[in-house]
Amino acid sequence: MFKNFEKNKMQKSVLILAVASLVGLAGDGLFRNTVSTGIPIGLGIPLFVQILACATIFIAFKSNMPLGRKGLYFLLPALLFSLGFAVRDSGIILAIDLGVVFLSLSFAALSLTGLPLTTSGISSYLSAILSGMILPFLNTADLLYSYVEWDKLMPASLSKHMRSVMRGLMIGLPITAVFFGLFVSADPAFAAIVGKSVNIDIGEAFRDSVLIGLFSWTAAGYLHTFALSKMSQDTTTLLLPVGAESTAGALRRETVPGALDVPPGAKLGITEIGVALGLLNLLFAAFVVVQLKFLFGGASLVGLTPGLTFAEYARKGFFDLTIAAALVLPVLLMADHMLARSSKIGVAVQRGLSFSLLGLLAIVMASALMRMHLYQTEYGQSELRFYTTAFMTWLGMVCTIFAGTVLVGKRQYFAFSSFIAGLTVITGLHVINPDAMIARANLSHAKTGKSFDASYAVSLSNDAVPTLVRNIDDLPRGDQRIIARALIGQLSGAWKADWRSLNLSRTFAYQAVNDNSAKLNELAKN
Repeated sequence: MFKNFEKNKMQKSVLILAVASLVGLAGDGLFRNTVSTGIPIGLGIPLFVQILACATIFIAFKSNMPLGRKGLYFLLPALLFSLGFAVRDSGIILAIDLGVVFLSLSFAALSLTGLPLTTSGISSYLSAILSGMILPFLNTADLLYSYVEWDKLMPASLSKHMRSVMRGLMIGLPITAVFFGLFVSADPAFAAIVGKSVNIDIGEAFRDSVLIGLFSWTAAGYLHTFALSKMSQDTTTLLLPVGAESTAGALRRETVPGALDVPPGAKLGITEIGVALGLLNLLFAAFVVVQLKFLFGGASLVGLTPGLTFAEYARKGFFDLTIAAALVLPVLLMADHMLARSSKIGVAVQRGLSFSLLGLLAIVMASALMRMHLYQTEYGQSELRFYTTAFMTWLGMVCTIFAGTVLVGKRQYFAFSSFIAGLTVITGLHVINPDAMIARANLSHAKTGKSFDASYAVSLSNDAVPTLVRNIDDLPRGDQRIIARALIGQLSGAWKADWRSLNLSRTFAYQAVNDNSAKLNELAKN
């Protein structure tokens, strides 16, 4: 694939730069108002991701890489979860969506080089994440310097100096642009002279130039990652199961890009692995047995134990147990990876100890979830409590996947299955609307006569606004006033934006407040 691409790298380098420039223009058109006036982001994000996905598909098919085109399926999660920016308004949900978009695009780029990520180990996924964080910003310089044959774009008398000129421009233009912006901002007279000279809005032109340059540079680097990058030639060995080729499940070596393996001399025997896992099993078992009443004692235990409060029992206990649960899987993965499979007995012992530890972990996770339920019953719901519980749910799914893949000799499916499990949980978060659920839970909490934090309620995103408006009559007068004042204050402009910022949650919030503005204005009065 790479050799065929190398034959006409000049043409495809120019093509990548042209496509990246179009992506840059689209980015400027979609986000210039967000940068200049601070309007919220919304529909512009999924539109931009769709444009970048189309560019990726176009370059992939133009690059004659049939073996790697399966990587294009990773674009689907990026397209799907980018829609969250047009549907939800919760900052946490949107941050998660942004993470999914980044991960999916990174996985797509690495998979397009030929690496079968659906059956690759965690090291390959980590490599994809690291590549996605660095390469899009660095590869464009490599593309301009190493792949574009500038000497063919001009007369021979000038070509010999072109590389030096390009290097100078690559270094000088960004620095010059920064100082130009500073001078325009610092000296109105200078800005006026420049503006009259070129008859344009200097500030707007500078902003557009920066946006177009930033989006184009990043897009070119991203496309270069899989289409032209020399990294696609670098391969290391990875142990993969032969499957049908050997009934004994023997291992063979294949060369795949971006994969890592532990040298045979660095492997550990079952004695070392067994001792380590055995100690963990003993520790978890002792914790479960000795602390059994604390794990399942509930509210009655809190009332009977001197000095023990709900906060100490439920909140601290939940987060401590969550951290413990999150640390078990990396240990088990490393134990499986480091084990020298010299005997069937050793493998059986390692897997038995791992299954045992997972069983004890399930009890600890059940305890953690019950502690959080107890705390929420007493103090209500919050974003931290909700999302930590969601993380625990995903962690439970990953533990099940671990048992069904790694511990039965199908390690190559673990990373991809865990990724799909994560997408499933995130999809569920979009469907249930966490901020609205948090508001409903706390409002129900208030109806029973328990405390309600109105200030926290209005700090939630627009996802919660319709719920607050519908239930405001059930709150005490003071809480009604706090919520009504906060919502009326947003009505004047926070929800008004152009089509690029279209967002369903903001639209529904605006409608809810606007339709009830008379009542809210009355409640907002002293």
